[in-house]
Amino acid sequence: DGYRTDCAWRKPGPGMIRDLLAHWPVEAARSLMIGDKESDIKAAREAGVHPLLLQRSDCLLVLVQQSCASIGSTAFIL
Repeated sequence: DGYRTDCAWRKPGPGMIRDLLAHWPVEAARSLMIGDKESDIKAAREAGVHPLLLQRSDCLLVLVQQSCASIGSTAFIL
């Protein structure tokens, strides 16, 4: 069960997101992290990225469009 080890790179730790932000030209304040679990949301918040919780009944495209508009981002990739 080595994968269950507590590590900053495993959610809800923000390590993986922070590494991405350090190595790619990504603006945390204008980025979204889409997740379906509370641990995804916590990791996004700790890394300074806007979290987006995806529920079963949600339309992903509509959620992303609305969220991008609310943070001033005009482009997104699905």
